[in-house]
Amino acid sequence: ALDKAASQRSTLACDGDGRREQGFITPRHTHQALSYFEPLVVLTTGSTILYHIGPDDRFVIFLLGSEFFASLAAGAAMILFDLHRQSMSELRYLLATAHITAIRTMPTVFRHLMDALPEGVSLPDLRLVNLTGEPTFPKDIELFQHFFDPNTTLSIMLGCQEILNYNYYLVDHQTQIASEHLSSGFTVPGISVDVLDERSVACPLGQPGEIVVSADHFASGYWRNPELSAQKFQVHPHGPYRVSYRTGDLGYKLADGSLVHLGRRDSRLKIRGYTIEPIEVEQALLATGQWKEVVVAGWDDGSGEMRLVAWLVPVKQPEPSVTLIHRQLGEVLPTHMIPAFFEIVDALPQLPNGKIDRRSLPDPHRIRPWLDTLYTLPTTPFEHTIAAIWADILGLGAIGVHDPFLELGGNSLQAMRIAARVQDEFGVEIPLAELFAASTVAEMALAVTAALASEADVNSFEQNETGAMQ
Repeated sequence: ALDKAASQRSTLACDGDGRREQGFITPRHTHQALSYFEPLVVLTTGSTILYHIGPDDRFVIFLLGSEFFASLAAGAAMILFDLHRQSMSELRYLLATAHITAIRTMPTVFRHLMDALPEGVSLPDLRLVNLTGEPTFPKDIELFQHFFDPNTTLSIMLGCQEILNYNYYLVDHQTQIASEHLSSGFTVPGISVDVLDERSVACPLGQPGEIVVSADHFASGYWRNPELSAQKFQVHPHGPYRVSYRTGDLGYKLADGSLVHLGRRDSRLKIRGYTIEPIEVEQALLATGQWKEVVVAGWDDGSGEMRLVAWLVPVKQPEPSVTLIHRQLGEVLPTHMIPAFFEIVDALPQLPNGKIDRRSLPDPHRIRPWLDTLYTLPTTPFEHTIAAIWADILGLGAIGVHDPFLELGGNSLQAMRIAARVQDEFGVEIPLAELFAASTVAEMALAVTAALASEADVNSFEQNETGAMQ
């Protein structure tokens, strides 16, 4: 028989890491959380409009979830679209012919849909586009404003399966994005959102910290996982809210009370002593308008050194050269935030729920990237030796003598290793500043030649001096 505490709870399943399911325990009144879908407050110029999902709506979704039951209870027709069996052209046809009024999907799927929509397409019945489950970028706002009618609203939801959605940001055609970091908007009624530092103290406005969400209707922990429950959930018997949940996401508050989401705390990278937020690099790449999809992550090159890699789906072929990518990123990012490798792919791997499958991203190709510089073979013995040293340390197959060091993915630590190898190979002391200034194999060969010539002159002078004294 169930005891009283157990009878007051139920177990729901969430997708865990996207590969295996994980359960969490929730009080029976969790159905209150579904009410978040009813008061969609749209902020527009000079007025506040209340949106409701009702019997006149036809709603396309890609996964069964809380919005399915909430919208079905409101009388809406729900249409489940299977991403693995149906194509983007079928989705486009469905939106154009089936009088669809609302669609809820991942930003990745949204971008694929935008790529499939022809210029000038009209979807007059569609009034709500809801994005959730992945980071949304300013470029997505531009796509929405370009393709959809002015009577359509974009709703960006921030949440997770343990606590459902807790923040929303509503966008129309008058919305302007003034920052590279897209706001996640405002908190759903009945929920409190705080940004806390490592001491669990509230961060000042603009200072990043962990996003902690509190409410009365949240789950109280994971099923049969007390250790993880203790890390993520905190019950407050006498507090203003019954449960707090540590999301593991980073963000900061703005003066107007809105929240800026910076991505997962555990996605933050430490490379060569620098702290890097991959989402900032992804935003910079998407802002160029040359990529449909972008993922930036750390990759162990086998030597124990973490390298920054960008996987890119180009808007069109031929894709931009690495030279152009470096120049564009160099205008907005410091050198240490520019990826060492740019892996061009036709599509990013996806999990069954439509999210990007980061574990299935291919290893970067260890070959010379496509540069604006023409490939030029080494001609002198010095160039052959130095090119072989560069190829060995950079892990590349072949290197042209005029290829810029940074565009080959080189960094300061590798430059020091190259300098040491060159000095050992040629038995000459060259100031590191001179070697670092030599950004190509050809320039480094000239520096070695000049250093050897100078040393020969010095030796000849010393021998002459010694002979004269005898």
